[in-house]
Amino acid sequence: ALAALLFGLAPAAYAWRTDLASAIKTAQGGATLARRRLGAGHMLVAAQIAISLVLLVGASLFGRSLLNLQTKPLGFDASHVLLARINPRLAGYRTADTVAVYRRLYDLLNALPGVSSATLARYSPFGGSQSTNAGTVEGYTAKPGERVSLETVLVGPSYPETLGIPLIEGRAIDLQDTAGRTKVAMVNRAFARHYFPHENPIGRHFGVGGSTSANDIEIIGILGDAQFHDARDPVGPIVFTALFQDASQFALDCEIEARAIGDPGAVSNEVRKAVAEVDRNLPMNDVRSLREQIASTFGSQRLAAEFVALFGVLALTLASVGLYGTIAQIVIRRTAEIGVRMALGAGRRDVLWMIMRQTLALLAVGLVVGVPSSFAAARLIAHQLFEVTSADGAPRV
Repeated sequence: ALAALLFGLAPAAYAWRTDLASAIKTAQGGATLARRRLGAGHMLVAAQIAISLVLLVGASLFGRSLLNLQTKPLGFDASHVLLARINPRLAGYRTADTVAVYRRLYDLLNALPGVSSATLARYSPFGGSQSTNAGTVEGYTAKPGERVSLETVLVGPSYPETLGIPLIEGRAIDLQDTAGRTKVAMVNRAFARHYFPHENPIGRHFGVGGSTSANDIEIIGILGDAQFHDARDPVGPIVFTALFQDASQFALDCEIEARAIGDPGAVSNEVRKAVAEVDRNLPMNDVRSLREQIASTFGSQRLAAEFVALFGVLALTLASVGLYGTIAQIVIRRTAEIGVRMALGAGRRDVLWMIMRQTLALLAVGLVVGVPSSFAAARLIAHQLFEVTSADGAPRV
């Protein structure tokens, strides 16, 4: 709206500077032009204003949605965390050998001077992986048609402090939780709310996968709800089982998670040296920070916001140029009329207002069409937005 007014002022200023004598002398016919209804060209400019408003509102909504996603608390501290994937299977290891490899690597990582805490896990938040298994929970009777399905994340010692997930109650998995001892797990608050709404789950048991009938895994701790997948979805029940107690094939593919004291990229070489010290043939790849991993998941939302904003700016530019041309044409056509009006006593301010009314008329038509169209378009894209309503975009344009 502001751009339209500014571009409409330039031709109006031309009318302000019109010389009375030359205007009358150069006029062809000298007849006062009657007021004209908006022609096809005028309507095109009004349509451009409306379209640019719709696109800019859309860009504002996508941008607000992206900002909400990026600033939403995720239940963990992503700062200073370095991630790297290792795969002992590719180095010829069997499942029986992984615990020794992981324990040695865990000790070396936590001894690095630039690392405050390190752990190992099957996968990390927003990494695109998910392991969900059929399960049973002690004392819980599934509702008709309900299938108990538990997301299961294998984790090593120091897991909560490395990812910054709060330990609400109980204890975390530590070095004593190894094969031959009682199988243990931490659960998130969503698990506790769903399966133990009126009692403390610490000390209770559950089973996953092949151990569902045994309920042989004891709950030792409750973690805060950390978002592992789409930030727009509610956090579901998650169980964190002990990596050092697992002898399945899943343990052959693991991820290093190291919290650096400063820049996580600064410790990547030291982490790589630690892996090589365990076994030079142990492959390490996909090195990135947790923040980078999270940011990559917002790529589609960012692209949508940038795409719509680009076309919005282009549409606004075309509308501004079109408005300038239209008002300039009006001034040229009404030069004689302007001269006559000034000869009859009209002031320059009166002439300026006469031209500005044409600008405001085009602007008004564009807004009358564009504002309701913007709200309609916002409702169409509402399913792609996060914590944004159709009314949020209008005040920002």
